[in-house]
Amino acid sequence: MKLVEVDRGVVFSIWAVDLAEGTAPADCPALAFLEELRKSAKRQHDSLIGVIELHMDHGQIMNERKSRDLGDGILEFKEPRGARLLYFYLPGWRTVLGCGFRKGEKVAPHKARALAMKEALESMP
Repeated sequence: MKLVEVDRGVVFSIWAVDLAEGTAPADCPALAFLEELRKSAKRQHDSLIGVIELHMDHGQIMNERKSRDLGDGILEFKEPRGARLLYFYLPGWRTVLGCGFRKGEKVAPHKARALAMKEALESMP
């Protein structure tokens, strides 16, 4: 597991978790979700990217319609039509994208996956 830098803003840099080991092709659940969303629901994709850009340039979003704290250090970026992207923070003003899902799916398994990513990254040297 490693981090891949996605973009830099004024306040936060955005990173994605890459689950691939060694020289295997990248396996970034968050980026795969965004790509699938771009192909199947362009408006949702663009709206979610707008929320992420707002976060990058202006800091933590306090509007619960755009971002919500799920507990245990896991938060979600939200877009009005139902796309959700879980994220967490690491030192150095890094926001790390974990995995995405659509409204209506159970949150618990996605949150557990993002929490496992967070804990694994925090325990790395």
